[in-house]
Amino acid sequence: MVIWITGKANAGKTTLAYKIHKLLPTSSIILDGDEIREIIKSDFTDEGRRNNIMTIAKLAALSEKQGLIAIVALISPKKEWRDEARFLFKESCLIYIEGGKLWKDTIYEQPDIEEADITYSWGSNTFTLSDEYRSKEHVIDSIRHLRDKIN
Repeated sequence: MVIWITGKANAGKTTLAYKIHKLLPTSSIILDGDEIREIIKSDFTDEGRRNNIMTIAKLAALSEKQGLIAIVALISPKKEWRDEARFLFKESCLIYIEGGKLWKDTIYEQPDIEEADITYSWGSNTFTLSDEYRSKEHVIDSIRHLRDKIN
């Protein structure tokens, strides 16, 4: 499984990724956009951003194939890129974190209720689930547990 956490800069994606990582009962790996950008240099053009996202998506898919839960934390500003990345995964969950800020000349296409499986707000410590996820009782229990442990 791949847990894809997206949101604007400084929204708390990496913080949430590490909190989820500590709570998981199985092996997981965190693939943080900023950390990977330091290793695999890319620029902030559309092409550079897309390449960074797809590189991380391929690493996440490989991790999933090897039995790990991959927790991805990166801005991923365009729906098209997120869709392209998620196509690589057998199972994924997209978490959108509200808040944060945009860098100059950055356009962020906020995930709508159809795309985002879960929306999280740090201020109120609330998770909003998509209709598909609302019907999965084990997911709701997991989110309640996660919410209680985060703060």
